[in-house]
Amino acid sequence: MRDEGERTLEHRKIIKPIGFKSLLASILGISALFLAMGIILTGNIREHFHRQMTEEARWLAGSYAFSLTTGVEAHEIINNLLEEKILAASRAVINQHEALDDQDLAAYVLELGVDEIYLYNAQGEVLHSSTGKFIGWKAEEGHPVHDFMNGGQSGLVEAIRQDTVSGVYYKYGYFRAPEGDFVQIGVLAEKINDFRKRFEVEELVSTLFQDAPVDHLYFIDNQGNITASGHGEPHWEEGLSPGARAAVSAGQAHNEVAWHSGEKVYQVLLPIRVEGKRLGTLAVLQSMEETERIIRNGNLLAFLVLGGVFLGTTATIAAAQQKNRRLYRLAFYDPLTGLPNKEQLTGFLEGKLQSPGDRKKAVMLVSCSSFKVLNMTFGYQVGDQVLEELAGKLRDALYGEGELFRFSGGRFLLYVEGYESQEDLVRICGEINQVFRSPYRVTDANKYVLAQIGILELTGDHRDTDQVFKDVAIAVDHVKDSQGSNHCFFDMVMEHGLVRARIIESELEKAVKRAGQETVFLHYQPQLDLKAEKVIGFEALARMECPRLGTVPPMEFIDIAEKRHLIAPLGQLILGMACRFQKRLADEGHGELRMAVNVSAIQLLREDFFDSVMETVRETGIRPRDLELEITESMFVDNYEIINEKLEKLRKAGIKVALDDFGTGYSSFARIKELHIDTVKIDKHFIDRLLVGDPEEAIAGDIIRLSHRLGFTTVAEGVEEESQKEYLKACRCDVLQGYLFSRPLEEGKALELLKR
Repeated sequence: MRDEGERTLEHRKIIKPIGFKSLLASILGISALFLAMGIILTGNIREHFHRQMTEEARWLAGSYAFSLTTGVEAHEIINNLLEEKILAASRAVINQHEALDDQDLAAYVLELGVDEIYLYNAQGEVLHSSTGKFIGWKAEEGHPVHDFMNGGQSGLVEAIRQDTVSGVYYKYGYFRAPEGDFVQIGVLAEKINDFRKRFEVEELVSTLFQDAPVDHLYFIDNQGNITASGHGEPHWEEGLSPGARAAVSAGQAHNEVAWHSGEKVYQVLLPIRVEGKRLGTLAVLQSMEETERIIRNGNLLAFLVLGGVFLGTTATIAAAQQKNRRLYRLAFYDPLTGLPNKEQLTGFLEGKLQSPGDRKKAVMLVSCSSFKVLNMTFGYQVGDQVLEELAGKLRDALYGEGELFRFSGGRFLLYVEGYESQEDLVRICGEINQVFRSPYRVTDANKYVLAQIGILELTGDHRDTDQVFKDVAIAVDHVKDSQGSNHCFFDMVMEHGLVRARIIESELEKAVKRAGQETVFLHYQPQLDLKAEKVIGFEALARMECPRLGTVPPMEFIDIAEKRHLIAPLGQLILGMACRFQKRLADEGHGELRMAVNVSAIQLLREDFFDSVMETVRETGIRPRDLELEITESMFVDNYEIINEKLEKLRKAGIKVALDDFGTGYSSFARIKELHIDTVKIDKHFIDRLLVGDPEEAIAGDIIRLSHRLGFTTVAEGVEEESQKEYLKACRCDVLQGYLFSRPLEEGKALELLKR
């Protein structure tokens, strides 16, 4: 007999050995990949270096411009300080000029912190001098002193200039007395010149070059001439390329690979501007030697790795051919029993489920119920021996009946196809039981292994393997030993629930398509205004009366509607019926009443929900304010923002919104104040607590008070006792709803209630 584990399973994807051509193609593909990676790596290194150089050049340019700007600003500050000093000294001297002589002026020089003071008469002749010099000197026409004497100003401070006699730089100021005499005060400006020298182009470039990690640094004027160099001598043998020279002329930034003294460099040109004026261009040059070295090493490394990949991949061809079959068995066969494993089973079943055909199909899950006890009592090694022997017996006994798999632990799964009836499956169960009737030798004793068999007949409802595994496992769990049988069909276990669900689904589909057909209808529970003791509205409650099943609880058919994607059309049907009754109420003189209708999260999240609601309002002829939509707290868990925006839109249209079952789910008063709602409905749970505890400790009153503070109307649900009503009335609850006043009513009885 051939090994069952070697048989080819129909519809199963089997891994084929890897051929030489495929491996060679893989080698070539990997080689191409590494070559591309080498090219990309080389490009990235160059790009990184260029980007780094560009950033450093920008930093240097910014530092250069900052230094110039700082020099200008410092010059302005010092100039202003000098002017203030000169003006202050001039005023002090002119106030006492008639009584001053040369010695007095010399004393004032020390006291006022200036360098020279001269007193002139109205004709421009020096009367007294702090230095004792130039007595009797008279300003000639064209001299700055002569210009001030005839200028008519009371005071003047000049820019820094050379003294016409000594040639030394001073900053002079003049101040005139009422009778025409005037004073000239000078401050030596050599410190200013020393400060300004530090901001000369040559000095700046030299300083920047010393601090910057670059090889060459040049300053180029707007005509393209090199005026300063970091090395001192502004010499560049190769000079600027035509492209670089054009960039300098246009005042644009420019990057390129260039040559400097026979060396390959990366060149960055950046224009220098101070206060909007272009002073020239800074040229930053960095040697490419290090970058080229890194690229060469990277290429060599890539070549070595590529060569290693060639050799390694080629060497694996023979080994891969030999190991492929073993790896296949390890992946898709159980090493202990030699049977196909669950991985193989999953792929096999997927193929079967995707091609239904006309042949009957079933799976039978064989569970060794006493196998766990065997492992715990005698150890896993003994358990494995028994399992191996059992698998061999099952494989032999079931040969030709179907495909046998190792499912998990002490479980096996048999796939059967082409049987005639359930009797054939029962017969196979008998063959399986025959295997388990024989004892197994365990440590000098005979031990029996018990089996339970779950049977699942595959139908069109089974679309994925997870569902198949779950259903057949449920069948195993429902094996009834008391009936003398160790097998169970899944239909026998779940048939009633499935059939009932299908019937309800079918009736719901009919109701939705044919607008109710009296299967789905509404009852209306009145809402009582506690203050006025009158009905102010109704809540529409869905009911279902199935011809085959009778009354179906709302929770059951609503749950099925949600699972079968019928909740949206069902909700629209209910909304239409409720609105039509509201219109009838208005036509019969009860236009002040409001109709509350529950909506589900699925409805509310639909894009057309608002439009469909408004269309129903228009078609039935009711006013938007006569409709109130009730939502539950749980809707906000995952879609708070979306739903809250929709509620805002509804309220703007005039429709009221109520938060149902408050206190049992997601909301809190910290969040509820952000909701676009009008009414808070207190859950029945809090109302029931009024009967079992101290009313003083109940939180229903707190909910009412806090809701009122936020501007919401409060409705108490499930009120059944008079004591509850009195408590709620004392807490100023707005509306009561519950059996104490009325149960949900049919349309006719609801109208009769309003006539009382």
